[in-house]
Amino acid sequence: MSGIVEGVGFRIREIREERGLTQEEVTALAALHRAYIGQIEQGEKNICVRNLEKIGGALEGTIQDSLDTHPLMIPQRAAKIVAFGGRFGSLSDEAI
Repeated sequence: MSGIVEGVGFRIREIREERGLTQEEVTALAALHRAYIGQIEQGEKNICVRNLEKIGGALEGTIQDSLDTHPLMIPQRAAKIVAFGGRFGSLSDEAI
């Protein structure tokens, strides 16, 4: 997967751990499968904006919280990704 997928997954895990939540608790709050959350956190699964929003809600955060600390997530890049249709892995680094 691309660096951005791994970076977002790492940040989600970091926020979850800061909040003292287990993957099971997040999955219950976000209405997503535990294996899917684990794959996102490992950078193995591409995540759509809708699911990122669900996870953000479960973590009492926002989509921006998941993106702010990733070095590749400068505002221009984030805007292009969202405008492209909401899939973080849909654009290659070269396209951005």
